[in-house]
Amino acid sequence: QTNYSDLERIRKELALLQKLYSLYNDVIKGVNGYYDVLWKEVDIQKINSELLEFGNRCRKLPKGLKDWDAFQELKKTIDDFNECCPILESM
Repeated sequence: QTNYSDLERIRKELALLQKLYSLYNDVIKGVNGYYDVLWKEVDIQKINSELLEFGNRCRKLPKGLKDWDAFQELKKTIDDFNECCPILESM
């Protein structure tokens, strides 16, 4: 019985990690892609829209993830780039 309960716990943790790192990969790919865009081609509305989607997906992640360091780093990445958007918009 103990082995089965351990396996079930691990299965649940792996499912949570899959959700977290799927979003994490999308955010990193998106944010890194912003750095490759030429200034004259910056589409601030597209960036804002993507960041809004990332933020919504982050908020919808299960509560069990919110104490994990990887979640905190993901949220910080989204929040930090969100803070830069008004600056980009004014340029």
